[in-house]
Amino acid sequence: MKNLMKKVLGVALVMGSMSSYADVSVIVNTTNANEITQKDISRIFLGKKKDFANGDKAVPIAMKEGSDTQNQFNADVLGKNPTQIKAYWSQLVFTGQAKPPQEYTSEEIKKIVSTNPNVIGYIDTKDVDSSVRVVLQK
Repeated sequence: MKNLMKKVLGVALVMGSMSSYADVSVIVNTTNANEITQKDISRIFLGKKKDFANGDKAVPIAMKEGSDTQNQFNADVLGKNPTQIKAYWSQLVFTGQAKPPQEYTSEEIKKIVSTNPNVIGYIDTKDVDSSVRVVLQK
């Protein structure tokens, strides 16, 4: 009986930790018809790529630091944990090479993206509506 309880508790813990993260959608303006790969997105959000495929400027914006959505995006799209992201941006800022994306709430990101074809952002998938176009979902 103890063994069964341990297994049930273990499954519950795993399921609980999985549900703390939401699906993340990378979004652009509905008029932005560029094909954007995950590699492109990663390079844009790490300051290594400044333009979309058509040559238009790409302006990344991010979720507020420490949010589950930001942590999920960093892990799934950028392949980095919060400590790695801080260290990465600290080095670039210190050397004057780049600045991290401005941070906003989900509603702010959706509003900014829907009104500017050069902006790319990410939000929780449950917050997506027809005002933006999803280019990647994780």
